[in-house]
Amino acid sequence: MQTEISLGELARELDINKSKLAYYQVIGLLKPIKCIGRMGIFDKKKTLSVIKKIETEKKKGKKLKEILKI
Repeated sequence: MQTEISLGELARELDINKSKLAYYQVIGLLKPIKCIGRMGIFDKKKTLSVIKKIETEKKKGKKLKEILKI
């Protein structure tokens, strides 16, 4: 069963800036499972996994454009 979560809730849980997650969504790294109005709703487990992968790749020195291709 999926647990649905908004970017704002994710940002609070992870203690990171919501605008950072919103940017990841805009460039295509994070994809909502549905939208309610203009608010994206995400699968919590999948999105946390993607964010972890993004942060790991950034620590390795990769740019977001490179991460998009992974």
